[in-house]
Amino acid sequence: MPDLLLKAKEYVRQHHPELADVEPTAAQPAQGVTVFTFRKEFATPDGYKITLAVRVTVGDDGTVVKAAT
Repeated sequence: MPDLLLKAKEYVRQHHPELADVEPTAAQPAQGVTVFTFRKEFATPDGYKITLAVRVTVGDDGTVVKAAT
């Protein structure tokens, strides 16, 4: 799984650099794929808090199958 984690982190670093320092949670909802969820809370200029979550699904072969924000 470390190689899959590196692939997910690389994807997030390229597409969502504001989440580059986040350690994701991992789940295996089906055989052959691992889903990594990156979450970070931000404050808006008005003081409200919002959470940015990005889910990256990586296949066992190391390819990013799907990503959702």
